[in-house]
Amino acid sequence: MLQAGYSIASTGQAADAILIDDFGGYKKAETQINEWANAGKTVVFMELPAQEYSIANTSVSIEKNSMGDYYFVSPATGHTIVKNNQPFDFNLWFNSKGGYISPILSYTVSAPGWKAILSSGNSNWLGDKGTVMAAGELKYGKGSFRICEVQLMDRIKYNPTAFDFLDRMLGK
Repeated sequence: MLQAGYSIASTGQAADAILIDDFGGYKKAETQINEWANAGKTVVFMELPAQEYSIANTSVSIEKNSMGDYYFVSPATGHTIVKNNQPFDFNLWFNSKGGYISPILSYTVSAPGWKAILSSGNSNWLGDKGTVMAAGELKYGKGSFRICEVQLMDRIKYNPTAFDFLDRMLGK
């Protein structure tokens, strides 16, 4: 997330937070990363592709949105990361790479034991399957694991809510 002005730490131990955009990297260092989270680090998975995952001994399912990509998600979850956000803060974000407003959510998260940070719906022409997560958190020891399926890349420069959300996701 160099776009946000963050620097890259030389080691995970030295990092304030661990940002993961490749699940294979997590699997290679899973024991160490889990220990860091248990000791108080925040581990954030960004935009994982659709499939089933095992994270910190929990089952996580990432699924493609059934009604296309969404331009909005809801912060009405009660989570402290989004406690000061308004209902339409995560809506119609400008994409600096494309030069126009574009969808921000292509995949959703279902994970028993995880708490929603941002939510979305899981419905299609056949029915409504209920609420799913666009971002979620699992408390783990003194730290936490977080998943964010909201597309923040190329949106944080022109959308203050996107920058603020990223900053809070990487914090404790």
